[in-house]
Amino acid sequence: MDKYTYGAPLQLFLEHIVPLAKSVQNASDRVKKGRKHKDLQSWTDQLWNLLPSFCRYPVDVHHSFGSLSKLLVEILKCDECLYKSAVKALQQLVDGTRRLSSSSQNVEIYMELSALFSSKPISFKCPRLERCSKKQARKDLKVLASHSANLLCTFADYFLESSPEKRAHLKVALRCLAQLSGSTNICELFVSLVKRFDLENTQLEPDSQECKTDVDRKDEESIDTTDELNNRRSLLLDLISTFAEVADEDLLDKLFGFIKSCLLNSSMPCHSKALLALSIIVKEHNEYSMAHLDEILLLLHGIKPALDRTVLESQLLCYQHLLVHMIKVDEENTSKKAFLFLNELIVALKSKKESRKLAYDVLLAVSANLRSSESNSADSDLQRLFTMVMGYLSTPSPHIVSGAIAALSLLIYSDANFCMEVPNLIQSVLVLLQHKAIEVTKAALGFVKVLVTSLQPEKLLNLQADIMSGILPLSSITKHHFKWKVVLIVEILIRKCGFDAINLVTPDKYKDFVKSVEEGRKGNHNLVDGAESEPKEHEQHDPKRRKRVDSNAEAGQEGTPSNRPPSKSWSAGKKQAKDSHFKKGAGKGNPRHAAKNHQGKASGDRGDRTNFKSKSKWQPGNRGDKLRGNNTKSRGGAFSKTQNSGTRAPGHSPSFKKRKRTA
Repeated sequence: MDKYTYGAPLQLFLEHIVPLAKSVQNASDRVKKGRKHKDLQSWTDQLWNLLPSFCRYPVDVHHSFGSLSKLLVEILKCDECLYKSAVKALQQLVDGTRRLSSSSQNVEIYMELSALFSSKPISFKCPRLERCSKKQARKDLKVLASHSANLLCTFADYFLESSPEKRAHLKVALRCLAQLSGSTNICELFVSLVKRFDLENTQLEPDSQECKTDVDRKDEESIDTTDELNNRRSLLLDLISTFAEVADEDLLDKLFGFIKSCLLNSSMPCHSKALLALSIIVKEHNEYSMAHLDEILLLLHGIKPALDRTVLESQLLCYQHLLVHMIKVDEENTSKKAFLFLNELIVALKSKKESRKLAYDVLLAVSANLRSSESNSADSDLQRLFTMVMGYLSTPSPHIVSGAIAALSLLIYSDANFCMEVPNLIQSVLVLLQHKAIEVTKAALGFVKVLVTSLQPEKLLNLQADIMSGILPLSSITKHHFKWKVVLIVEILIRKCGFDAINLVTPDKYKDFVKSVEEGRKGNHNLVDGAESEPKEHEQHDPKRRKRVDSNAEAGQEGTPSNRPPSKSWSAGKKQAKDSHFKKGAGKGNPRHAAKNHQGKASGDRGDRTNFKSKSKWQPGNRGDKLRGNNTKSRGGAFSKTQNSGTRAPGHSPSFKKRKRTA
């Protein structure tokens, strides 16, 4: 019933369901314990949960809303559990009435109801909507507005006394009532709350506030008073974030003044809420934000969000909305200031993980907002954002350059086709593949990977020559995974454009490398993994060598990548170490078994009887032990693997007793 009730009279709920719900509640109160009490309480909740459904496009708003408003106040004051139903009912009633009074009411509501009842929009009919006219809906809206001022004060008082969990729900009701009440009633309510909380002198000079803080630290009572004032400021800031959307200029002046005083003088817990309220003002009132841009700039740059993630999140949200407004305005004065906000985002992209994730989200939101703009200059606005980010590619700081490349990678990932329309974008990043700073080269390789992954094959055909010329010089550098990244990019290009097209634009000295990548791709194995398998094997058997390799890698991370390929002497050294390893694995035991051990390791396809202990004494209980697939250590000190083939082998030396041979 609560799902399919539309267009019902409110009077029906008030006269029949409310008395029934109260009667069942009284019966539940008389039953203290047991299953019967739970059943009665469940029936009571189900009856009250019908209230939101009766508020979907009711037919008698102008007659019954006065009684309904009294019921809502009664629910808030007397019952601690039904506030969700009251909030949802008020939201349904206000939103539904506003939609009925708008011009596009029929399309939206008919689509909603037809989806609910699984009917086609053309054949669906609703008598309630057919009888309702825009004129009647506007009359209902005036009735709601006439009661909104009293309801706003009541809900605000209940909001200030409630727990944080309830405040999240009550904000929805307050936002609906604020849309009906108007800025005059909201302004009167806000001023009265400021006086009620003794916050008229909130705007203090920074010096006097600092002196007051020093005195408060000496007096515990003053500290308690300061904490209480900060809690009151936090509550008012929550209300500001709810009222800011519908505020006019006079109310905005009061709200912005309160926010500014909190950011300048209050303690850290208030900063996140103050910035959140400021972000809503910036988002909903772009003209007011542009008029007070210098003040907002000073406020945002004076905040140090390093200690609080919520502060950083709200601060970046302000940057997001301001950056969108400033790019759309496209004035010389505002464009220079826009670089200040963009610089903060790029620096955040190179900071710790949480900040980087927030900066990514903000940059994507800016791009999406500019792309979805209804104005004719949406493409030029987005191109202006790309151009502004590209301006950081010429800065002397590698940290900023790599952050700008990361920002461009994110932007082209969200809209790869648009990057083809930005002049010199791809060429500007490809040049940075040969940069001396390792972090810049890493970022440029990441950009190329995102580019070849996102673009369609027909658009890659015009870029494959430039891409191959840029990445192939890095194919001989094994440090920092450069070679592995080049192999991955070449594989993607071959898969999308074909081997013949890629081989045609490959320089002669790199054709063997590209051919090996293609062979490895067809063989369904990774070329880089195969190339690095031998060093990994030696690292397992020689922990000292592994430590040396790790220390060398760490020491070379901040250096310049070397273009010199591995020398032949290094390969010869690997082979010699491998031969020495097999000789040690043979031990000092039976030469015949040592030769079999060496042969089994070399072939790799047999492992039935390998690696017996040499010159070991017989001990009771060793006979009949199974050989596992673990590493065993010989007296020579070398490790060798045994394969679990399912056969049994003696646990003593083969020199103690000869193995029987089968004919």
